[in-house]
Amino acid sequence: MANFNSNQWYQLTAVSESTDLSMAGTILYDHGQGAVFFQVTNTTHPAQQWQIYPFNSSTYILRTKESGHDGYLCVAVYYNGTTPGYTVPQVRNYTLTDDSMFWQITPWGDGTFYFTNAANGTAWHLDVLSNTLMSMSSNITAPQDGQRYSFTQLGAINDKAFSTINTPLATSIPTSSTTSGSPTGTAPASATSASATNTSSSSSSKGLSSGASAAIGASIGAVALIALIIVAWVLHRRRKRPVSLADPQYLPPNFPQELQTSEVTKYEMQVPPAELQGPLAELQGNTSPVKRPDATGYNRI
Repeated sequence: MANFNSNQWYQLTAVSESTDLSMAGTILYDHGQGAVFFQVTNTTHPAQQWQIYPFNSSTYILRTKESGHDGYLCVAVYYNGTTPGYTVPQVRNYTLTDDSMFWQITPWGDGTFYFTNAANGTAWHLDVLSNTLMSMSSNITAPQDGQRYSFTQLGAINDKAFSTINTPLATSIPTSSTTSGSPTGTAPASATSASATNTSSSSSSKGLSSGASAAIGASIGAVALIALIIVAWVLHRRRKRPVSLADPQYLPPNFPQELQTSEVTKYEMQVPPAELQGPLAELQGNTSPVKRPDATGYNRI
């Protein structure tokens, strides 16, 4: 297995192109996407400076200085995916990628290496075409000069933005422990060992998803606990705070008020005299005189 230093920029060359051409990954110029191809070697160009970041013990994520810390090497289907040559490499923002962003770098046994990814499997290798473009090829019978890559260290990265990776499964995954030194190969990789490597990669990815879920759950729990502590502290402060009552306000006594006679104006009602009008009544002449009794009890006329 190759050992890469995650704090080093690397130049990538292919046997079919010698060292006159180097692999480049551009800026994300097209809706979060950039191109990958071979161009004339210029190791000071940021598009030719690659970081090989270990995702786990057998899987890597690649990005260039020009693609940025969120622009990862992956593949995309161009025209139709059933025709060889139409699955091509790109650099994309990590939110747009899939399992093709996870690469295995396996030695041929002669000091060179080939690339496979988790989406296409070990039956497809990253290949350099005759026109310096690239694609995934199912013609993997050795020797394949367009599939034989070499790595040369260019210098230290020393950039905090490139010290972590982001994936759709989890964010800001800490830098894995790496060892410095140039890539080394020990023995050719058989189909069986490549399959085992791919299985291990898939298993590790699933493990990461569970770990990420646990981390998210723990974070939510911590936030909830902090919120409860703050609420309890506020309530405690309110209970301890002395209640200040306002000073009583005294109203002036409400005694009955006596009217001032000098201020009272007397009014006399003017009533005009009224004369009663009535008919004169004349007594009847035949009225008998009233007899009064005398001492004898008889009436006297």
